[in-house]
Amino acid sequence: AATVLVCPLDESLAKRSQRPSIQNNAALKNTATVFRNLADPGTVIISVGLWGAGWLTHDQTMAEVGLYSGEAIAASGVVGWVIKSVAGRARPRVNINRPRDFKLGRGFGSAGDYQSFPSGHTLAAFSLAAAVTAESGKFWPRQQVLIGVLTYGGATLSGLSRMYNNAHWASDVVLGAGIGTLSGVMAVRWNELHPANW
Repeated sequence: AATVLVCPLDESLAKRSQRPSIQNNAALKNTATVFRNLADPGTVIISVGLWGAGWLTHDQTMAEVGLYSGEAIAASGVVGWVIKSVAGRARPRVNINRPRDFKLGRGFGSAGDYQSFPSGHTLAAFSLAAAVTAESGKFWPRQQVLIGVLTYGGATLSGLSRMYNNAHWASDVVLGAGIGTLSGVMAVRWNELHPANW
């Protein structure tokens, strides 16, 4: 529903994010680079790092956070790739005046210019944020709100960085956030219900 509500704003938000005053701002450019890299490859590095550190130090909590966030990132990545490939939406950098440029199946085998919907970086960032926040509530309930603010805040900035880079429309980011959040929450819930699963 949020994706549909944002769609009418895609073109105007894309054009605003590409204004010279915004694009020439060194602080915004550097911040966008940091959060883009935090989403990809950062989320995978964080997830694997948490799992590995937990495994090496015999810290079950840390290992679970890393494992569940990795599962969420993988699941949302597969779902995202299928939707991107089927939807075949052109990125704003292709033509910023055509936010509704979808073509069924065009995303398969393309070089990426027609895989805009949803944002993969946002999928990964929100998958990590949701899994870490959900899992942290079991072990550190007093810090869960702070952890949520930090992780979801970082994920939001990762999504905004993709708009700044003219790689995604606002609706791509919103859908990526929704799928990523669902993936993170479901990965934690599923593993809680099936504790001995391989």
